[in-house]
Amino acid sequence: MLMPGVEDTLQYLADRGAILGLATGNLEMIGWIKMDRAGLREWFRFGGFSDQFPVRAELIGDAARKARELAGPDATICVVGDTPRDIEAAHANHLPVVAVATGHFSFDDLMQHQPEVCTTSLANLLQATREQS
Repeated sequence: MLMPGVEDTLQYLADRGAILGLATGNLEMIGWIKMDRAGLREWFRFGGFSDQFPVRAELIGDAARKARELAGPDATICVVGDTPRDIEAAHANHLPVVAVATGHFSFDDLMQHQPEVCTTSLANLLQATREQS
């Protein structure tokens, strides 16, 4: 079962020309299998995985490099994650992060790591974004 708002958020971003990548602590094969099984593989053009980079900050840095290759050197890159390690890895690469408290960590847990944005679901974030537009 997908988290609320995932597909709508991916569609929203794709409609605006975003180039989406997957960065995960999974091995590459496992990461893509998970995306296939969730029906989300089609959204992602590249990825960063733990079999290539066991240090999460390096994994995020590599994914950001790939994003810039595809979108251009001045592309805006944002990390979406659900763990403190995701927030720390994004910040280690000077990237903003949207923390989503839908996993093992609560909203308050994630806020302690100072993400630029924190939400309880992508559905809530998407609704707020649409209301501001």
